[in-house]
Amino acid sequence: MTRYASRTDRLAGLGSERWAVHQRAIVRQSAGDEIVMLSIGERDTPTPAAIVDAAIDSLRRGRIHYSVGKGEPVFLEAVARRYSTRLGRRIGAEQVIVMPGAHTALYAVCHAVLDEGDHRLVPEPYYAAYDGIFTSTGAVVVPVPLLPEEFHLQVEALNHAVTSRTRALVLNNPHNPTGSVLAPGRVAEIAEFCERNDLWLISDEVCEDLVYQGAFESPLLSPNMRAGSSQFPAFQSRIR
Repeated sequence: MTRYASRTDRLAGLGSERWAVHQRAIVRQSAGDEIVMLSIGERDTPTPAAIVDAAIDSLRRGRIHYSVGKGEPVFLEAVARRYSTRLGRRIGAEQVIVMPGAHTALYAVCHAVLDEGDHRLVPEPYYAAYDGIFTSTGAVVVPVPLLPEEFHLQVEALNHAVTSRTRALVLNNPHNPTGSVLAPGRVAEIAEFCERNDLWLISDEVCEDLVYQGAFESPLLSPNMRAGSSQFPAFQSRIR
C-alpha cells in the first residue's frame, strides 16, 4: 500500500488555508477587482532598473547554467563585507550561505539543530508560515505570549516557558506581524537568557531595513553569539 511520510500528517492544515485566500485574491485582482493584499509582505516598489539590466545582461552573456550551491563567491564576499563593517569584526565568506528565501533558510536551520520532541520558544503572535516550517521537524512549538501594551518579548515570559526540553528560541525582530522593534538593551537580555539556558538562537531579521525610529540591533552584535562559536552559535535569516 502506498503511504506518505508521517510528517505529512503533522503538517496537515498548517498554512494551506492562508495561501488559498492569497490565491483567490490574486485571481480577483487579475479580473480587475480592487483588492488590498494583506496576505504577504509584497512590496509595491519596483525593482531598480540597474538590477533588472544586470540580470538581463547576465542572461545574454550565457549565465543560464547551474550556479555555486552555497552562493556566488562575489555575492558571498559582498555579504561578508557588509556584516564585517556592521559588526566591527571579521565575517568571512565561508560563514555565509545563500538560500532561495527565509522559508528555506529557516527550514534548513531547524532541521539542523532540532530533533523530534525538542521544544522551541516562539513569541506569539508570529509570522503565519512559522507553523509549517517549525512543525516539519517534529519539534514542539512553545508560544511565548507578547503583551499587547508593546508587543515586546519579555525575558520574564521566557523564564516561565523554558524547560529542560527547550533547545532553541526563534527571535523575529523587527516583529511580524506587530511591527514592534526591540530596544538594544532588551536584545542583550534575550542573548543572556539564551546563553544561560544553552539555547540556539534563530534570528529572523527580514525587516531589518524597515526601522524608521530608533535603532535596530542584531543579536550578532553580542560577543557570545558570534557565528561559528561552538559555545553559542546563532543563525540569522533576512530574506523571504
